[in-house]
Amino acid sequence: MISDRIKKLREKNNITQADLAKAIGVTTSAVSAWEKGVNEPRMGAVHKIAQYFNVTKSYLVNDEDSPIYDQQAIMIAETLIKYENQDLAQLMKKISKMDKKEKDKIIKIIQTLVNED
Repeated sequence: MISDRIKKLREKNNITQADLAKAIGVTTSAVSAWEKGVNEPRMGAVHKIAQYFNVTKSYLVNDEDSPIYDQQAIMIAETLIKYENQDLAQLMKKISKMDKKEKDKIIKIIQTLVNED
């Protein structure tokens, strides 16, 4: 159920209902109602939730097993594999499976390394 998926994603990423509500432009009571199964989010909100947590909309509304969806990371990994850089490809695959906070940390590290010139 979408109520369970939203709650699990929010808790896994250590996000409060208020934080999620603010990030996607709804009220905290709306997020609470979704998680309790009182209401379901409209498709616009589902889209924002999926983007926020880097998951597919299908994962939120269906029984799709794989929650992680990071198309850009997948494209980079495929490109790296094509050019035979297996180490970077494996790292990109691992990064695509991280939660939002972990990805943000990795981005900061990479930006620091790149800007050391």
